[in-house]
Amino acid sequence: MCPYNYIVALRIFHPEMDPAVITESLGMKPSRSWKVGEVRTSISGELLGGHNAESFWCTTLEESADSDLGAFLIRATERLKLHRQFFRKVRSTGGRLDLYVSLYPGGCIFGVTFTSDLMHALGLLGVDLGLDTLYDNDNGPAA
Repeated sequence: MCPYNYIVALRIFHPEMDPAVITESLGMKPSRSWKVGEVRTSISGELLGGHNAESFWCTTLEESADSDLGAFLIRATERLKLHRQFFRKVRSTGGRLDLYVSLYPGGCIFGVTFTSDLMHALGLLGVDLGLDTLYDNDNGPAA
């Protein structure tokens, strides 16, 4: 099997929820967040113009040294079950959540199967799955 790297982030979008509430509810520190109505900025703090149309909160989940993305997602989903009630509140008040996978295949052609058990568990949590495949000259983020 061709080795690959990945980063998995939990992302939450909401029309009005303050990101501080998300941080407190999950007990996780965001890697990036913004509040609805605030002036838009880049990750470096540069003003982009306009205002945020919704609140956003994102954290990178513990990265794994293995190349088994499916197994990692199953473990991550198990840990997120603790927050099921909060996720339901986010969705019932107009928000959405996803596990967003940035996949670095390192120049290889490969496939990954997401099991029905994983998809069922994500569905019960109300968490979508996003996938972005990034092809470049290296094998992904620095380890």
